[in-house]
Amino acid sequence: MRKGFVAACVVACGWTSAASADIKVDIDSSNTNPVTTQAGFASFNAGSTATDAQTVAPLTVDGVTFTLFGGLDGSRNRALNATITGDPYESLLRDFVFNDATSTTQGAGIGLRIEGLAVGVYDVQSFHYDAAANTSGSVQIEVRDRDVAGSTVILVDNAPFRPEPYAYQIEVTHPGQVLELVFREDDSLDRSRLNGFILAPAVPEPGMAASLGALVGVLGAGRRRRRRR
Repeated sequence: MRKGFVAACVVACGWTSAASADIKVDIDSSNTNPVTTQAGFASFNAGSTATDAQTVAPLTVDGVTFTLFGGLDGSRNRALNATITGDPYESLLRDFVFNDATSTTQGAGIGLRIEGLAVGVYDVQSFHYDAAANTSGSVQIEVRDRDVAGSTVILVDNAPFRPEPYAYQIEVTHPGQVLELVFREDDSLDRSRLNGFILAPAVPEPGMAASLGALVGVLGAGRRRRRRR
């Protein structure tokens, strides 16, 4: 019974691990320049045209399936610039999938559907950058339950393009839940970009982890006392 109690506490606190390692995905493009996949990342090749990006097959990594959606405009593979040359994520930052708004499509975004995650809390880092000269922009990062209307939550607002990733958390609350991340253009330039992402089970706060360790120790001591009797 006490083992069950500890397990229940771990699940309730969102400490379950749904993957044995981080899932790292590089959005690649075969447009103009050779495909360059970041070392240690899975390649999600969006092709070279809008049709390619809109019809690219889902990617499955460690049992988790990722699908791009949202009327995408295509992908690009830029030449290196001074800002990202030598960056740890140099190859990842060169290419991206994009969806740019027009006067009739304000709020256009890049959708990423995530299926197959176990119940738990996850740390996400997503990259939004364009290496072309004088190409800036800003995105709004949202998460929603695919099957629940009105469930959209804004995770990051007004996030300017930059080489560094944006970090936030998502949570799967029940088995089979399908989450969707949307990276929506968020300023007058009407541009959205997604270079890639890293998804990992969240690590409990040090204080909470210590509390759990103490709880396990108390229960273990109780079991030892019973055995001595």
